[in-house]
Amino acid sequence: MSDHIYEARKMDLWFEYADLGGKVDFETFMERDLRTNEYILKVFRRLGAVADSLLSSAEIGEPEFNYDDPADAYSHPQGGI
Repeated sequence: MSDHIYEARKMDLWFEYADLGGKVDFETFMERDLRTNEYILKVFRRLGAVADSLLSSAEIGEPEFNYDDPADAYSHPQGGI
């Protein structure tokens, strides 16, 4: 496939991805392989509105942070040395 056809196909995929509510920025999307982007869009089309609810941070929850010293936790699992 020649370069201009390849780039045009990637741009078409980008616009569809953006319409479906993709979260990846333009530069990252364009750096990925064409077949990878095609697969991702295939999955997005199949999931439809479900993809948004599955990927929302509210359902995933916030990560728990451990403010202990990592070296301390490594040397003794219960904390403290």
